[in-house]
Amino acid sequence: MFTIIGGIAIGLIVGGVIVFFILKKRGNGEEISETIALKLNEIMPSVLDQANESLIRMANEKLVAESKQNRVDIENKRGEIERLVKTIKEDLNKSKKELEASDKERINTYSSFEDLFGGI
Repeated sequence: MFTIIGGIAIGLIVGGVIVFFILKKRGNGEEISETIALKLNEIMPSVLDQANESLIRMANEKLVAESKQNRVDIENKRGEIERLVKTIKEDLNKSKKELEASDKERINTYSSFEDLFGGI
C-alpha cells in the first residue's frame, strides 16, 4: 500500500515534468512553465496530505490488529499457565497425601513392633 501511494506521488511528479518539457518545446515557455509550476504547487500538497493520511490510517489499522492479536496471545498464555499451576497443585496435594499415609503406616508398623517386642 505504501508503494502504491509513493508510486502515485512519483507518477504525478514525473508526469508534471514531462508535460512541462513538452509544453516548453511548443513555445511560450516562460508562461507555460509558470502555469505548470503553479499547478504542481497546488496539486502536490494535497497529494502528499492524502498519502500521509493513508499512511497514518494503515499504520493505525495495523497497530489495532496487532494489539488485538497480542491480547489473544496473552489470554491463551494465561490460560495455559493457570492449567499448569492447577496440575502442579493437584500433584503436590496427591504427593502430600501419599506421604502422610506412608508416615502413618510407618508409625503403626513401629508401634506394632514395639508392642510385640516391647517387653524384651
